[in-house]
Amino acid sequence: HILFRLHSSLTGDASGNLYAAFGFSIVKVSADGTMTTVAGEMDQSGYADGVGSAARFKRIGGMTTDAAGNLYVADTFNQSIRKVTPAGIVSTVVGQAGVRGVQLGVAGRLNQPVSLAVGTRHGRPALFILNRTHQWDWQKSVAYPYLEGADYPPGLYGQSDVNVVSVPLP
Repeated sequence: HILFRLHSSLTGDASGNLYAAFGFSIVKVSADGTMTTVAGEMDQSGYADGVGSAARFKRIGGMTTDAAGNLYVADTFNQSIRKVTPAGIVSTVVGQAGVRGVQLGVAGRLNQPVSLAVGTRHGRPALFILNRTHQWDWQKSVAYPYLEGADYPPGLYGQSDVNVVSVPLP
């Protein structure tokens, strides 16, 4: 089934539920094995905050949960971090779809965030984001060395530094 060929991330919560990203959707697998779509649509890319299937993601990267059961999603190609509440309400925590760069604050910007973790910074809950430090530079792209001699031509991968940024959680 196509659903299982498009997975990209997996995380769990304190209640024993698993959350998996399939295509452009997030599926919850409860402890009893029941599968339900929490947010997004598997085959519909885009950007929209909303409830359940009305929400849209462009490329789901890493996911993590906090103690309250909220799910945080790195929406990599929308340059944003999205929050999904236990009720399925999706909102943007930081970043702006289509706007790249590294700038935090009210009008914060991210550059292809790929992974997340919930932790503590200065004694307060925080969300840690693995993020590229600058925009993709095709002029500095290099052939990936492990693909040499393969049956297909080497792909081009941009050279890019990454950093970890943190955002305080309420």
